[in-house]
Amino acid sequence: MELEHDFTVPASLEETWAAFNDPQRVAPCFPGATLISVDGDEFTGSAKIKLGPIALQYTGVGTYIERDEDAYRAVIEAKGKAKRGKGPANATVPAQCRPAGTGTHGHVTTDI
Repeated sequence: MELEHDFTVPASLEETWAAFNDPQRVAPCFPGATLISVDGDEFTGSAKIKLGPIALQYTGVGTYIERDEDAYRAVIEAKGKAKRGKGPANATVPAQCRPAGTGTHGHVTTDI
C-alpha cells in the first residue's frame, strides 16, 4: 500500500531539512509515536496505529538509508513487529523538501 503526504511549514528549507534529519524533532509530529533511542542513522521506537476499528502497536527500527543533501531528499527504511504477534510491518519512506515562498514544501511517500 502506498500513502502520500504533502505539507508546507513556515520555516526555511535549511531549517526544515535539519529538523527532518533529527528523529528527536520529527517523532513528536506523529501522533502515537514514541522515540526510544537514536544511534547515528538508526533509531528505535514504537507506534500506536488505529485504522478504523483496528488498533495496533508496533515496535521497531528505522534507518536513514539514503540522504542527498544537495537535493534535500532522504529515504528511510522502517521495520517493526506488532506487540500482539499480528506480524511484521515494513516501510520505505522517501521524502523530498523544496522551497515554497517563504517556507518549505515537503512530500513524503510511504510504501508499506
